[in-house]
Amino acid sequence: MAINTETAIRWMTDRQGRVTYSMNQRTGPTSYDCSSSICYALMSAGASHVAWPVTTESAHAWLLANGYYLAFENQDWNMERGDVIIWGPKGRSVGAGGHIMMALDADNVIHCTYAVNGITVNNYNQLYGWQGGAMGGPYVYVYRLANSQPSVPSKTTTVQQSTPIVGQGNLELLAGQTMAGMYGSGDARKAKLGQRYAAVQAIINERLKAITYQEAHKRLANEVLAGNLGAGEERKKNLGTYYQAVQNIINRQ
Repeated sequence: MAINTETAIRWMTDRQGRVTYSMNQRTGPTSYDCSSSICYALMSAGASHVAWPVTTESAHAWLLANGYYLAFENQDWNMERGDVIIWGPKGRSVGAGGHIMMALDADNVIHCTYAVNGITVNNYNQLYGWQGGAMGGPYVYVYRLANSQPSVPSKTTTVQQSTPIVGQGNLELLAGQTMAGMYGSGDARKAKLGQRYAAVQAIINERLKAITYQEAHKRLANEVLAGNLGAGEERKKNLGTYYQAVQNIINRQ
């Protein structure tokens, strides 16, 4: 049975604002994670049924078996409605190491994410930028139905700069991964992020407009002064695009 992209997208939009995000309770009907939501959406649209929803690792083979092909890998592309996008290099994307979403048009994607505790729509380039920070974006695979018809591309090509696989550590990268649900919440998040927790949380709060960028810079400076973000090149790597603003605050003290 051929997959009906519109049915899959409708499955996602029908649950927007009605379900929560959970990596532990990912089989519905009231909560899903990123990969299980896409899996159930596609199964409702004609994809082969699986006993347990796919992960970002097993999704690759499952998509290929259901009429998709790997259209692009870690490069610029014109996003089309129905594209299935997987973040995270194969072999390292399971659980908190990856993310998956579906394109709504040339600019926007729908996905289930910890950031809003459910299904939401985001501009892909913005989401990619949040994830990448100063070190470049995540490693990306784009799957497309073999019988899909090209859509009108956006005015600007989807940002994909053939980035290398990025090592964790950069605060902006960690913030993007955390917003995608990769590090859980509460004490689990604190344990996984360690001494970078407060700095990462400051960046997340700025992105969610819970605090101003000035307050975020101040909190990051406090973390530097507390010795949590290293010195020299290590500090630059950690702070990324925030480095100069934070360093200016420190220099004035």
